[in-house]
Amino acid sequence: MKLSSYQKEFLSTEIKYGIREIEGTIKERKRQKKAKEIDWCESTFTYIIDRKKEEIQDLKNLANYFNLDINNY
Repeated sequence: MKLSSYQKEFLSTEIKYGIREIEGTIKERKRQKKAKEIDWCESTFTYIIDRKKEEIQDLKNLANYFNLDINNY
């Protein structure tokens, strides 16, 4: 699929913000666990963090599929 330059810019921006948001969620969950604001067992915590990392990888794969440069965010 061929994207116009506007579509590439828009999709690149959305992917970058998506990755930042997920990374922020991971950081917040780690902070909450450390501060004992959430009461998750280690396996639940690890599962949630791993799923978030998979979401980041999915976004990066999407960027690669469309040949988007998202490395400089």
